Parts: sequence; C-alpha cells; structure tokens
Amino acid sequence: MKSLMLLARTPIAVLNGVGDKYSASLASVGIESIFDLLTCYPYRYEDRRRVSEVAALSPGDSSWIHGRITEIKGYRSRRGRAVVEAGVDDATGTMQVVFFNQPWRARQLHAGEKVWMFGEVTSNRYSKLAEMVNPTVDIGNWPAQAGLVPVYPASEKASITSSDIMKFLDEALARAGELADPLSASQLEKLNMMGRTSAFWLIHRPRSPSDIAAARKRLAFDELLWLQVHLAATEIRRRKSSAGIRHDISGIGGLSWLRGDGDHGDNRGDGQRSRNGNRPRPRPRHAGTGGGVSCLLDEFFRSLPFALTGSQVKAIEEIAADMASPLPMHRLLQGDVGSGKTIVAVAALLTGVQGGYQSALMVPTEVLAEQHLFSLQKLVTGLHVADDSAIGGIRPIEVQLLTGRVPGSARSDIIRRISGGHADIVVGTHALLSETVSFHNLGVVVVDEQHRFGVEQRLSIRGKSGNPAGHDSTGHDPDVLVMTATPIPRTAALAVFGDLDLTSLSEMPEGRFPVKTIWVKSRGQEAKVWEAVRSEVSAGHKAYIVCPLIEDNERQAGVSATHEMERLANGPLAGLAVGLMHGALPASQKAETMEKFRTGKIQVLVSTTVVEVGVDVPDATVMVIEGADRFGLAQLHQLRGRVGRSNLPSWCYLLGEPVTKDGARRLEAIATTNDGFELSEIDMDIRGEGAVLGTRQAGRSGFKLATLRRVDSGEVERARELAMDLVGNDPELSSNPLLHDEVAMFIAEAGHYLVSG
Repeated sequence: MKSLMLLARTPIAVLNGVGDKYSASLASVGIESIFDLLTCYPYRYEDRRRVSEVAALSPGDSSWIHGRITEIKGYRSRRGRAVVEAGVDDATGTMQVVFFNQPWRARQLHAGEKVWMFGEVTSNRYSKLAEMVNPTVDIGNWPAQAGLVPVYPASEKASITSSDIMKFLDEALARAGELADPLSASQLEKLNMMGRTSAFWLIHRPRSPSDIAAARKRLAFDELLWLQVHLAATEIRRRKSSAGIRHDISGIGGLSWLRGDGDHGDNRGDGQRSRNGNRPRPRPRHAGTGGGVSCLLDEFFRSLPFALTGSQVKAIEEIAADMASPLPMHRLLQGDVGSGKTIVAVAALLTGVQGGYQSALMVPTEVLAEQHLFSLQKLVTGLHVADDSAIGGIRPIEVQLLTGRVPGSARSDIIRRISGGHADIVVGTHALLSETVSFHNLGVVVVDEQHRFGVEQRLSIRGKSGNPAGHDSTGHDPDVLVMTATPIPRTAALAVFGDLDLTSLSEMPEGRFPVKTIWVKSRGQEAKVWEAVRSEVSAGHKAYIVCPLIEDNERQAGVSATHEMERLANGPLAGLAVGLMHGALPASQKAETMEKFRTGKIQVLVSTTVVEVGVDVPDATVMVIEGADRFGLAQLHQLRGRVGRSNLPSWCYLLGEPVTKDGARRLEAIATTNDGFELSEIDMDIRGEGAVLGTRQAGRSGFKLATLRRVDSGEVERARELAMDLVGNDPELSSNPLLHDEVAMFIAEAGHYLVSG
C-alpha cells in the first residue's frame, strides 16, 4: 500500500504524456506531485445522466441526445473566429449545434454519422430550433462520459483544461492502487466513514451524489484530523516541558454568592486554598483595607458595586482552577461586546498579585492601554498588599503603564519598578516586549485582543521575567490568558486555537439595554440622525461619529474624519463641542482628547476606528457610523459596542449605500441582531473562515475540502476527540508513524496559518 507521503514525493512527470511542457504547466497551478494531483478536487460536477429526444428539449435543459449529423460546415466570423455549425436530428426532430474556436470539429464530424452530444440547450434566435453551443461529443454506442462528470479548475494561461486533469487522474488513481490508511477499520466504523482508497476514487469518479458526499466527508475529516493532532500534540509537549505556578486562589471558590441583585450580604465565599507543593514560593503579600491580613480577591469581589453574571462567575472559576494547577494556564477567553471580560481579566491579574507575583496586561494600542489603566485603577482602589518597607507594613496595589509615549526619565523609573518587583500590575503595549523590560517574578500574563499578536509575541511576554529561560525567578512559567472581544464561532475557535482551553462569556450584565441599530439607507434621511445626536447631547449624554478615512483621499472614496468634523461642527451639530480623534495624532493628543470626551469637555467625538475596541465611556449613547458598508461585520459590531455600556438606552445609526450584495447583507445583519456569536457565523458564511480569523489567515487556510462553517462544525469536534485519543501521552505518534508523517506534511504546507494564531 502506498502512503500519501510517498505520493507527495513522486513527481507528476511519472505519468504517461506528462513531459517537460505539461510538468511546467501543472506546476504553475500547484500540481507537482501525484499527491497534489489526487488532492486537486473537482469544484463542481456536471450531471450527464439525462438522455432526451430532440423534440423534448427545452431551453435551460442539460441532456444527452443521440442523433445523426445532417450537415456540417465551417467558416470564419467577421471577427476572425473559427465557427463550425452542424445539424443533428433523431426520429423526433432537428436541432442545431455550434462550435466556436474548434475548427477541427469540421474534420471530426461527417454528415450521416451517428453521435452522442451533451450540453445546455438554448434557442436559436433565427431558426427558433433547439441549439447547443460547444457541446461534449462522443462517437460510439454509449457516451463514455455519461454519469456525474467532475469539473476541475482549468487555467487558460497554463493551457490546462479540466479534461487534461481528468485524463491524468485516471492513470494516477489506477497506478496508486490501495492507499495506506492511518485509521483502523474499527475507528472508521465508529466514525461511519469509508476507507481512504474508496474516498479518493469516489470523489473523482462518483456514481451518485451520495458517493460525492461520503468521499468528501472522509477526505475533509482527514484535514481536520491532521490539524487537531498537531494542536493536541503541541499542547501535550508544552505541558510536559512546562512547570506552572500553583497560585493562591483563596476567595474564588464558591462564587455563587456573587450572583444576584448586587446585595452581597454576609455570605462569604472563602473558597479553597490550593496546596503549595514542594517548591518555594514568594510570601503572600495581600492585605485588607483595614490593615489586617485578609483575602485580596475576597476584598475585590466585595468592593464591586454590581453583581457578576453567572457566565462571569463560571469563567472566573474555570480560570482559577487552571491557576491552582501545577500546569501553566493557556486559556482563551472570548465574549461578546460588553459581556464583562475586563472583570474576569482583573480577577486573574489579582490572583497573581495575591500570591506575591506580578501580573502583566498586554494590549495592541496606546488608547486601549490607557483605557485599561483607567479602569484598573478604579477597580483596585482601596486594595492593599503587604510590604515590609512601607509604613504600617502595607501599601496600595501599584499599577503601572508602559507604552511607547512614556518619556525617557519616567520610562526608566517604571522599568526599575517592574524589575524590582514593586509594580504589581503592569499595563502595556508592544513596549513590554522591549529588551530593557524584565519582571522580578511574573506570574500572570493577560493578552487582550489576541488576534493582533502573533504566537512569537505571546511567548516573548511570557519570557519577560528576568530569566533567560522564560520562567519566573523560581523556574516556573507564568499563566497566560488571551482574550478576544470579537466572538469566534466555537468551531473556528476549536480549529485555530485548539492548543488553548476555551472559556466563553454568554451573558450580558443586568440592566443593559440592547443597542437599537438603524440602517439609514440614503443621505436624504441623515437629518433625523443629527437631530437624534443633538437630543442625546442635550440630555447630558455623548456621541461617537466614526468615519472610514482620516482625510479626503483621491484614490479612496469615503467620508473622512477631518472633513466631517469641520462639516458637522459648522453645520448640523453647530454649537456642540465636537472633537477629532484618529490614529495619526500624537499619542499625547489622543490621550488628551479621550480624557476631554470622558469628562464631557467634548460632547461629540468624530473618529476613525481607533475607538473600535476597549474604549469605555458609559454615558455615550449614540454611535453614528458613516460609510458603514465599507466596514466588516465584526468591526461594525465592535464599534456599536462603544455605546450601550450602562443602563441608558442607546442607538447605533449605520449610514451606507452598499454597492454589493455582501455589503447589504452585512448592514442587514448588524441591524437585525445584537448577538455577536450569531454575527460571527454570518460573517463566516459571507467571507469564509480565513478572513474571519484575521488577515494573516486570509486566502489559504491549509484546507482543500474542510470548512469551518456549519457544514463541518460537528466534524471539527469529532476530529478533536479522536486526536486526543490518538495522541494520548504519545505526542510524537511513535505508535502511528503513518499519521505522524501525514501531519508533518500538512503542517509544512499550512504552517503559517497554524503558527500565527
């Protein structure tokens, strides 16, 4: 039996008729080996099973007819194109056939000859007879190409036709014979799937639509399995080579008392203190507000002016279980806009601080970093840690900000406080990855908006602990929590982030009103939008107006923030305090503008998408998105999420006149539902999984048949379960070398897709 690896190493030139010219042509379309040819799957099938009489043909039919050539003639059109016309009849009537750019048909076909022809039927506008243009022709007793005929990607540039690929596949399938299969007969039976050899034969040479479905199911499952085996093996290797920190999770166990109407009462949830193991650990430094030692997390939860949702409680408990484990946490936290990810993240950061460790929060932009600093400082006000050098033995929790705009002298002081262990929580951008930054005992890393960071950057921040090996001062790896505010369908999350444990926030805090979204379909209806903005501002609230461009651009059509700010301030919104925000402004000016907006000195903020994520101004109640059809669905949902962040009713107005069906579908979807997970499914349907998961995956996903859309959603979970069973405690797959080789081959082809997440 031949393995796929062997076929991948066998050049296409071994096939009859594939010389240097065809080899070069096939290589130009990505077919260099027999494996490449076998996995060049049909993109559709032509049903050539129908046979009709000429008299029964109607325009739009696709059918075989069996008739006699009555006449044939060839000529050149006025534009010089070769044309061959033929008359064909049977016992019921006559039809016409036209061949364009096939002059050899005049030599192939002869009057009086019996032929089979298959094609789509049209009506000749002059004779009104049924007509076929460029039909398939078969001279014989029964057409060899009857049945379900695969149609393959062709390339006019490379002079490769679907028929060429079909001819080469006939020989390749015959010579390949039985193919080695990494799955046993019992595993295939449990999965209700056919063997690999049958799958390759039937996807290329099906006898019925059910053959196509069954073959595709098996071959797509192989691709999903290869990916899941890779992710499972990667995770097992990571766990084996890592030593985690047993964090003190006192104050988290039994958080059910936090659910409810916000009246926390006296039902303390002291939780369970995790065991320390045999390794030395820093002395716990938590202290209560009154000077006596108490549980930092308990104090934090009791200080919250609101109740947590059940979803938040569950997420915090899942994260706490990871952090109490001797294995390093590696978890993805995802939730819809406004679902309360920040509180969950802060609980993780404080868990590290409670045990005497430092925590880091890395975000992609300075605006978001400053927003998180502002939120964190409010949330930890009144919380203290033990410090022998402080008067009274305690001091407030120290939160530091490190971004590219921090000036030199202040930057040096912050870096010293980080390396000396004085900074308990550090919020920063890529500046945290600087070679000059080193933590004293980093215990927890939270990465926000994870899709904007590659794996290398996530690993780099883990290594900022003052230890070249990337561990904390005791030789252990910090726990890592990555977050995304862009909901990802569970299927896609399992496929792309399979090496991460998944936690999803599915509830919204009580008292939140769904944002009412209105699609304003023409410029003539704008006046009502500006009236709504003025009305909300007069009530003491604030408004965002988001534009796709910073300045007017001759090469790009669209509303610019600079121009719109001037137009609105001098026109529809005259008399209101209108400000401008975009990414090209100096960092200090952006920070100053956001502070003015937050405090009410700016009532209407005209901005680009720099406010897309993380910005939290609770009394902002109106979001106007200009040129909304120019934004993606996830972006629109994130922008809408800047309002509706309190108990105030809020509105989002979409100004856009889409010129494509997809653009209209996006605006219709965002106006219809506030559910980010539902929108992510729609987005995946519209754009495909590659684009949904980020530009680094746009284009090739590594899959030729499998899809992360609904059609394969159940298969992803089945592939993951089987992968975990197959890998077990054997991440090198020594017991299944065939699967090992196939996974290695797949990863080599799709490696960029797999390592960028």
